[in-house]
Amino acid sequence: MSGEYNGLHATRVRVALLKAINEGRGRIYFEANHVWDRALGIKVTNRILEMIGAEWITAEKVTAQSKQPGEYVGVTYYRLTELGESVLKGQTQR
Repeated sequence: MSGEYNGLHATRVRVALLKAINEGRGRIYFEANHVWDRALGIKVTNRILEMIGAEWITAEKVTAQSKQPGEYVGVTYYRLTELGESVLKGQTQR
C-alpha cells in the first residue's frame, strides 16, 4: 500500500493517524508525557515521534500569540508539514 517518504513508509496506521491530526478537534493530544488518541483511548507516542522524525508533522505548543480559534494556550497541537500533506494526499488519491 505504501510508498516511502523521508525514510518512513505510509502504512494504513500512519495514514489514519495523519488524517486524525489533519482533522484537528483535539483528537490527538499530549498529556502526562504521552501522546494520546482520544477516540481510540490509546497511546500513540511512538508513532507521533517517528512522524516528527520523518518531518511529516510538527509539535507546536500554543502561546497567546499563536492561538487559533478553538485552541488552548499551553496545549501541544500536532500539525502536518508540507511533506505530511503530500503523504496524506498521495495515499488518498490511490
